[in-house]
Amino acid sequence: YFLAIVIEGATSEAARQVKTGAVQKAGAPITAFRQNLCDNMFRLVSCDELQVDVRNFSQFSGSNPPPLAGDGTGNSFAPGGAGDIVVVRVAYRVNFVTPFLGQILSAGGGDGTRLLVSSSAFRNEPFGDL
Repeated sequence: YFLAIVIEGATSEAARQVKTGAVQKAGAPITAFRQNLCDNMFRLVSCDELQVDVRNFSQFSGSNPPPLAGDGTGNSFAPGGAGDIVVVRVAYRVNFVTPFLGQILSAGGGDGTRLLVSSSAFRNEPFGDL
């Protein structure tokens, strides 16, 4: 549970950087986003194992992002511009050390893992044209 809280906090801070336009104005936006995300994970997880899904939409209703696979293959990054609606999702697959605990807490397949997902939905601030 501690890990889930850390991921929530890191996702919230990285999403805030998207919302204010700091990420979009960086020379390499995806690198800036991932760096901010990883810095706030306090080295508790390997950043290479995080799945990142950042998408922009024109309206709040009618568009649902696809489900996260949790296997690292669904990474996408489209933070949008000023005033865009953005959904930021970060996923991490946790492997339980204790087999019994893994069987109890795993979702579905009983493979001893659980997918932790943190999400944030917001409208970008009017930070100006990019």
